[in-house]
Amino acid sequence: MEKLKINRLIRSIFYLITSTIIILTGCSKEKEQVDTQITPKAIVTLTSVRKESVNDTIFLTAISQYYRKTIIQASLSGYVTKVNVTTGGYITKGDLAFEMISKEYQALNSSKEKLDTMKIRNLLGKTELYAPVSGQVMDLNAQEGMYMQEGAALCSIVNVSDLYFNLFVPVEYGAYFSKGKSCMIILPSGQRISGTISNLLSKAESNSQSETYLLKPGENLIIPEGINVKVYALGQQRNNTQLLPKGAVLANETLDKYWVMKLSNDSTAVKIPVRTGITSGDMIEILGPQFSRDDKILLSGNYGLPDTALVTIQTEKDEQ
Repeated sequence: MEKLKINRLIRSIFYLITSTIIILTGCSKEKEQVDTQITPKAIVTLTSVRKESVNDTIFLTAISQYYRKTIIQASLSGYVTKVNVTTGGYITKGDLAFEMISKEYQALNSSKEKLDTMKIRNLLGKTELYAPVSGQVMDLNAQEGMYMQEGAALCSIVNVSDLYFNLFVPVEYGAYFSKGKSCMIILPSGQRISGTISNLLSKAESNSQSETYLLKPGENLIIPEGINVKVYALGQQRNNTQLLPKGAVLANETLDKYWVMKLSNDSTAVKIPVRTGITSGDMIEILGPQFSRDDKILLSGNYGLPDTALVTIQTEKDEQ
């Protein structure tokens, strides 16, 4: 009898343990089912396409250069005895610029007055050099007392109206530049002046594969050669085209595929491949497909979302 009671007790305990395990397992499965049904949603903001005009602004660099220089050269080998010019100063055509004497003339310097009277000083090696043109003195190489070889450049004279800028244009932008095209020149001081393309030089920069254009400023400037300036010009321009903010347009790592995430209903966003055009400021031109103004495009929270992603739209009230 006692043994029978023990067996019953053991069976009761076994049933109790089994029932507990079954109940706990069922609750766990139910919890797993509930968990799998709860899918997190990305919080997003929306935008829509705009129909506006857009242009492609091209930013380039240029270097100042004077293309027509008149060089005053030493007419004999000898010593510079007089310098009447300074770098950056102006000289008028016909003004005395330099005086030089030869070694022979210097050797006979003690007889200078006699030589002058005999009017043979030029034959013995004294010469005066006059400015052949009016302009600004650049590249002054001669100083009083210096010995210069015949033909050496003493200085150069430039006319400020002969200032040009060498504008370096990448070959892919060559189609947008031609003679007569207007550009804006931004000097290091921040001053802005207009400029016009005058010619294309028959040379290219091999390292950067850029074409060189001559850019003529619209007003006279007094600046040194070799000054770097910024230049911008308008490239393409299209009217009444569809635009989206940059944040709405996504791309792959190689930047050869672009897409947007568009709402298909109140809580689902689908992936739409797009073709892009001009980028201007914070806006990107969408060449295709065509969207309507009622289409809702994800502006933020769209990064990394898969196709048919579940989303929650953030309203202005939510942001506050």
